[in-house]
Amino acid sequence: MTCDELENQVRVFCRRISQLPEPQQYIHQSAELLNPEALRSVSWRTYPGIYAFESDGRIVYVGRAAKDALGTRIWDQVRPRPGEWHEIVTRPDTRIALYAFRMEDWFWVASLELYLLQIEKPEYNKRRC
Repeated sequence: MTCDELENQVRVFCRRISQLPEPQQYIHQSAELLNPEALRSVSWRTYPGIYAFESDGRIVYVGRAAKDALGTRIWDQVRPRPGEWHEIVTRPDTRIALYAFRMEDWFWVASLELYLLQIEKPEYNKRRC
């Protein structure tokens, strides 16, 4: 699955929940967000939502920020640390798809994450459905 295909699955999920408006989508190269200053300037940083890392043309990780903010969760994923994951997030081709929900819809975020994990089963998610 790619970021574009992921967007379609998010839309499918939101249509199934009749009261849930579609979230705002943002796509960034992960290298754009490796600096904490860059994260402070993005409009979605304080919202709950879903994020997914795409590398080599496939989704490799899906995560959520339910009550905590997307900016905090993304920093947790991209901050410098040794290991394979840091190599992935610093690749020039790695993209991050983010879906920011309204604050009052934060409780749907976990359901959407489980739905996407069920469909995709990303390689780097420890918790797979």
